[in-house]
Amino acid sequence: ETSEIANRNLSALARSKIAISESAQEHAPRFSASVLDKPQIVASDKSSALKEIDASQLNDEELKVYDYLKEHNGSAYQSELARDLELTKVKMTRILDRLEGFGVLERKRRGMTNIVILRSL
Repeated sequence: ETSEIANRNLSALARSKIAISESAQEHAPRFSASVLDKPQIVASDKSSALKEIDASQLNDEELKVYDYLKEHNGSAYQSELARDLELTKVKMTRILDRLEGFGVLERKRRGMTNIVILRSL
């Protein structure tokens, strides 16, 4: 009788795990292949190819990041940006969050770092 109860409990547990697994798959984020694509190369004529923004919206550090990216053909590794501009990882992340919110740039995950890309017009 004890083994019968144990078998029923195991069956119920297995059914609930299957239900949870199916629910998780339903609600899991879906990523398109474009997330894995290599960053696009921006045209050599930077002034016309890169998005121009209202500089009055940006603080000094955000302008430094924006200018750095323009000087480096519109893309750079996030770790490279932080190192070259002498900013902490946390500070760099906050600056990039704000610039991404303005629609100035986007970040794409590459291994242990991100590639930061200025958006084209």
